[in-house]
Formats: sequence, structure tokens, C-alpha cells
Amino acid sequence: MFNDAIVYDRYGPPAAVLTLKRLPLAPLAGGRVRVRMRFAPVNPSDLIPVTGAYRHRTRLPAVAGYEGLGEVVAAPYGSRLAAGQRVLPLRGAAPGSGLSIWMRPGWCRCRRQLTICWPPAGISIR
Repeated sequence: MFNDAIVYDRYGPPAAVLTLKRLPLAPLAGGRVRVRMRFAPVNPSDLIPVTGAYRHRTRLPAVAGYEGLGEVVAAPYGSRLAAGQRVLPLRGAAPGSGLSIWMRPGWCRCRRQLTICWPPAGISIR
């Protein structure tokens, strides 16, 4: 299994340093759940670290984006989350770290997440 992720391995203008890469999917372990990302934007504020503005907080290579909406597809026995639940991963990630990252509906492992109801009542996603 693989992930498609928007990755940067150097700082600079987003158009010059962001690349779409296919990354191997790490085995699920350590009490983590696997989440299939449904929506994972890269917002304008997500591009600030790409330029190098937060070098002291960004390890390279890194994946652009910090949030999204996903669905649990695998959870260990005894987990508070179950397959089918929708979650909001709450952290950005480096390639292979397994935290929330941009993916073209792909997969991620999440340590921290928030269960949410989607779509909210009265809102259509068509």
C-alpha cells in the first residue's frame, strides 16, 4: 500500500519545492488507528513553513498541510475508535511519521484525533 503526499525537502517558493510523491504505507502498530483521508486541504497558512519561515519547528523532509477529514478503516482491539467513524486528525507530519498529512484520498495513521459528525445537519456536500 502507498500514500500520495505533497512533500518538500528544501525551503523555497511553494511552486518550486512542493512535489507529489508516492510513499510506502508503514505497518499499523502501537495502538494507532488507520484513517483514509477524505478531505485534506493545503491552506495558505500551511504554505508559510514551506518558505522556511519556521525552520526551527520544521524537520525536512516534510508534508504540506495540517488538517483534514478522514474515516477510520482499521483500529486495534480495545480502541476508543472503530472502523467507519469519521475523525479530524490534529497534527501535521513528516513523511512516514503517520500523523495527519495531505493525501489524495489516501491513508494515514493517526495518534491524536477528534471524532466528528459529517456532514453537519442541514449542509449538503454534493
